[in-house]
Amino acid sequence: SKENINIISKDNKHLLEEGTLIHKVLEEIDFNNPNYELFNISDFIKDKIDKFINSDIIKKINNGKFYKEYEFSYEEDDNSYHGIIDFMVETSDSIYIFDYKLKGIDDPNYDVQLNGYRKYIESKTDKSVYTYLYSLLDSRFKKVV
Repeated sequence: SKENINIISKDNKHLLEEGTLIHKVLEEIDFNNPNYELFNISDFIKDKIDKFINSDIIKKINNGKFYKEYEFSYEEDDNSYHGIIDFMVETSDSIYIFDYKLKGIDDPNYDVQLNGYRKYIESKTDKSVYTYLYSLLDSRFKKVV
């Protein structure tokens, strides 16, 4: 995530906490059989998770192999790189990478981040790789090209 040095209001702090909780539940929940009883979450958070799990794109690739919090590192041109992919799905011919953001997904720095993820995964496979940012609060995808 981007470094943020601004003072946070109580409302924004609450949204950050909810975003962190949504992210945590997405790490742990079974997308194919979500059991919300395992988590102490509000209806608001349940709704946000449902919108992601039941989105057209996730339903389309739901039969793939899921990777959550996929950590990797590599070196290139005397530089070391490290990343954690929030959610990745491997299908028979493609790989889909998703990075969760609290709200804003239009920051060009996020595109750079996802392009780094894509570059690494492309170096490990011959499959097509697609990258997406996902706004947890807006329930909105952005394809990164």
